[in-house]
Amino acid sequence: MIKGIIFDMDGVIVNSEPLYNEYEYKFFKNLGANVTVEYFEKYVGCSLNHTINGVCKDFNINIMSIEDISNLFSRGTELIYSNPRLKLCEGVIDWLEFFKINGYPMILASSTFKYKIEICLDRFNLKHFFNNYIGGDEVNNSKPNPEIFIKACDKLNLKPSECIVIEDSTNGIKAAKSAGCFTIGYLNKGQNYQDITQADIVFDTFGKDKLPMLKKMLWYGDTPL
Repeated sequence: MIKGIIFDMDGVIVNSEPLYNEYEYKFFKNLGANVTVEYFEKYVGCSLNHTINGVCKDFNINIMSIEDISNLFSRGTELIYSNPRLKLCEGVIDWLEFFKINGYPMILASSTFKYKIEICLDRFNLKHFFNNYIGGDEVNNSKPNPEIFIKACDKLNLKPSECIVIEDSTNGIKAAKSAGCFTIGYLNKGQNYQDITQADIVFDTFGKDKLPMLKKMLWYGDTPL
């Protein structure tokens, strides 16, 4: 029986992935790395440290320390959450309100640093929906490792089998499945090109028109007990 909901943030709550892709491409190009936008697909959903270490290794970037690169990169990505192009994913408020009204505790589990999560939630006035939130700087292992979702379940005082994870990335789905959670993959009207076929169910959009299917899944046993 499902008792709690775990949301990813980037690409699920807010449509930030295109902004991240643009920033990452320009940032590493300026460091001399011959990256492509497509290259970063494998890092969607991963933590900052995991991404920085991977790119620097792949392209032999050594003009400054990993720590300095990480700090510089992080300061730049902070601006994404004040960018006027950043929008809530269409219809996600309908789902947040549905879960809230029906008494499902919610937690946000994102690879983004916690203080950036707070910037984003404050900007869109979303804090009242969530019982808690966990940032990528609060775990030792990046997605696809399940650590962040196991920790999220613990904070909800629920078993992983009692929680749904809503994710948009390959790494996130793998992490949620490894944790033992039921998984919803989010396609964002087909704009999400990540492989989320391992998800238990896939939704192309949020919104009120999807709530009947969501209710059936939650209340009539289509989710694991």
